[in-house]
Amino acid sequence: MNEELTNQKPSLTLGALLKVGFGRKIVFLVVAIVTSVFLFCSLHFLYSQNNRAYSTSYNYDSRAIQNNKYLDGSAFVLSSIISLDNLNEIKASKNIYQNINTTSIVENNAITLENVTDEKTGVSSIVLSIPTRYFPNQNVAKSFLKDVAKTPITKTIALAKSLTYDNNLSIYKNAASYEKMISSLQAQVSYLDSLYSNLIDAYGDLTVTVNGETKQISLFKSDLDGYFEVFSLSALYSQIRENGYVYEFDKHKDELQTQMININAQLATNQTKIDAITQERTTLIDEAAASGLTVQMLDLSSYNSTLNSLYIEKVDLENEKHILEQKITYGPIADTTAFATTLQNYFTKLEEYTTTYKTISTSVIENNLDIYYLKSSGLETSGGLSIIVEIFAAILLGAILGLGVNLIIDRKKLKQTQLVVQKPQPTPKEEQLATQTQFATINN
Repeated sequence: MNEELTNQKPSLTLGALLKVGFGRKIVFLVVAIVTSVFLFCSLHFLYSQNNRAYSTSYNYDSRAIQNNKYLDGSAFVLSSIISLDNLNEIKASKNIYQNINTTSIVENNAITLENVTDEKTGVSSIVLSIPTRYFPNQNVAKSFLKDVAKTPITKTIALAKSLTYDNNLSIYKNAASYEKMISSLQAQVSYLDSLYSNLIDAYGDLTVTVNGETKQISLFKSDLDGYFEVFSLSALYSQIRENGYVYEFDKHKDELQTQMININAQLATNQTKIDAITQERTTLIDEAAASGLTVQMLDLSSYNSTLNSLYIEKVDLENEKHILEQKITYGPIADTTAFATTLQNYFTKLEEYTTTYKTISTSVIENNLDIYYLKSSGLETSGGLSIIVEIFAAILLGAILGLGVNLIIDRKKLKQTQLVVQKPQPTPKEEQLATQTQFATINN
């Protein structure tokens, strides 16, 4: 048995290692703390910050961009929202963005924009990502990414506020004749009608408030249609024809004379064509009759069609000539004051209706367009290590290094530490011998 104990090699236990490792507590704490801080900073700032990114998954309201065009007809290109110009414009919009290095973001291709489709749900979305190192905190990142994503919405709202919808009214102001003025006002009424219809189709017949008046969009449209149904713009043409009204007659009298000469020349040409076609048709009929054929047996459709067109043209030319004669005759003496006032009142009323539509469309667009996040938070963080993992890893490695340093310092003490070997259990013969020896000792 003694030989077995002598031959057993000493070995170390975990308890012995820990006892030596924690023996120098101050050394352990200093090494562990310094190492943990260093490792945490390295993991957080060198690894995670360079590999972690903020991202947002969203869709923008398709009503902002219809047929890939903005309200003014300019083309919409999705990638334009991550251009340097757009990022700089967003950066300048808020003070909290002033420290964001947009130039570096673009030059290093740090911002990405992807169209992604979820394989499980089939839902498509746009994913916008920028590394976390470009932002001082999560709140600034969330706000900046949202503003970048909302670029199409923001531009559409800005356009709605800037568009005047008054091209036809501008034509009216520059018109050189009453007829042109009337046609431009008619065009504006039709234009506003179509704008109202498109707005209702896109957003529904919403209830809006304009100048203290609250009602559905369709009722504002009815106001426009109703007014110009009662006060017909077409009726103004009749007054021009009947009274020979000419806008600024002295400026246009020579032009009117020239138009009369042209009308007479066109009428003469028209009559010449009519006479020639009629003669051809008559000659054909006469020759057919001489051959024993009747009119019903001839194909005169081409002659009849041509003559019909020429007679219609003649009537139109004669009507134009009549109007010109009225203008030339009565233009110098006609009092156009009341007529011009009526026309100007219609123009003013249309300006009001145009302003009303702009107010309505701007309000509807501004209050109903937005982007829609696929995640309620609106912001996700990916890549790198979480802060908890960084702390845990730094502390663990720091503690291990602290133990290692202590074990190296006290390596002599470690060599002297041995395992306490458990004695083998004695056999029954050994127990009996031990008992006898004990009794013999007592007797002696």
